Amino acid sequence: MKIPFKTSLRLALQGKWITRVITIILSAFSFALFTLASMAYTYNQFDYIVRGYQYYLKNTNPYVVFYNYKNEYDGAIGEENISYIENQLPHRFIHEYKNFPVSIAAFLPSSDIAFSFGRDSDVICATENIYEKFGYELLAGRYPVAVDEIAVSEAQFKIFLEYGYSDNRINFEYRANDNSWYYNNNLPRAETEIINAPQDLIGKKLMRENALSDAAKEYEEVTIVGVVDTHNTAASDETTFDKPYGRIFCSQMWRDSDDRIENEYCRFLFAIGDTDYSSVRKIVEVGLHFFGDCERYVEAVPEIGLWKLRGLIFDSGERLFTILLSCAGIVFGIFAVVLNIHLISMSAQLKQRKVGILRSMGAGKRDIARLFIVEALLIGVCSFFLALITDLGLYYGIIKSLTYNHTFGVSTYIFNGWNVLLLAGMSFIVPVLAALIPIHNFFKQTIVDNLSGNYKRKKKY
Repeated sequence: MKIPFKTSLRLALQGKWITRVITIILSAFSFALFTLASMAYTYNQFDYIVRGYQYYLKNTNPYVVFYNYKNEYDGAIGEENISYIENQLPHRFIHEYKNFPVSIAAFLPSSDIAFSFGRDSDVICATENIYEKFGYELLAGRYPVAVDEIAVSEAQFKIFLEYGYSDNRINFEYRANDNSWYYNNNLPRAETEIINAPQDLIGKKLMRENALSDAAKEYEEVTIVGVVDTHNTAASDETTFDKPYGRIFCSQMWRDSDDRIENEYCRFLFAIGDTDYSSVRKIVEVGLHFFGDCERYVEAVPEIGLWKLRGLIFDSGERLFTILLSCAGIVFGIFAVVLNIHLISMSAQLKQRKVGILRSMGAGKRDIARLFIVEALLIGVCSFFLALITDLGLYYGIIKSLTYNHTFGVSTYIFNGWNVLLLAGMSFIVPVLAALIPIHNFFKQTIVDNLSGNYKRKKKY
């Protein structure tokens, strides 16, 4: 006798609903715990770093910055590392240098004006195209080309606009006793020239400290060829490379004039980063390259750093939590399987007499198996949706907020499609496999034993 599907469905729905509800609730709870714990297995540290850095570039600071991690303020990146970075990435970098200040205060009309502005100015080098990409705009003149040419920022122009310009180059003197150059503030200053517009600064002379000189401190004469507005750049105030009011723009020719400029004094490389996932992934790969062959990045201290990258690297406490969560996943998985086998076996015992009646009426193994598999699938469907609601509530209500990195806009663990797929697999496969055990046991019994309700495994004679 072949049992119609509707009949199998009706028989599968019969029984004590309280038992079935308890089975669904406990199954859903065990599946939900297992799926949440499985986030530790699906966690990918590299992907976490890439997503966090992508958020940082999109929402906080668009600059990709490489610098000397061990000596942030005075350490150089080094020509070899610069070549590696520029060869690996398609970005056009601005190079920033230390120890080449331009003495702007010395060219103000009065020594009483307490300005040292420009002494700590950053010197940067790039081409006109790169400057324009960064948002720099020329207010007058052009960008420098020759070794002895510079451009100044709008803020530096405003100093001369307020106080005027005084050509005091003659006041720079050499001290033979200590082999150094200095500005003699006691000498009279030259006549003040009124500066009314950025164009008025074009052609004016300043003195740039030359750290490459054999003397302890040497100055070289430079000519202002441009005035640049830096206010529209996207630099962030929190970064050390951002000094929009103190930038001195030097030429590529100046940078190439001596290898030591690049090798000993370049302390920052920065570019505007692309924010698509593949581009950020490549940036992160280059940044992690300087950690060496270290599996646990948190233990490494790289010489060259990618700005803010270490903020995305696990500390020991987070790593320990991931290990514990992974172990919990194994425990919850075993618990889910054992619980389902027990609950479905108990439910099957309640149908033993019905199985005996169906067998006595000529029902075959396939018909009996379909009865239990339909019930297992119904339990699986209900368990899946209940477990999914539970997982979403726990993840977005508790776990995500506890593991959320506000600086980088990412959570340590993510609940995604893979976790839902794993939950669906557990919700349907485990009940079906658990239903096969009582089916196997029923057909080891005689029809008489089925009808009597005796669940002992007796062989048929």
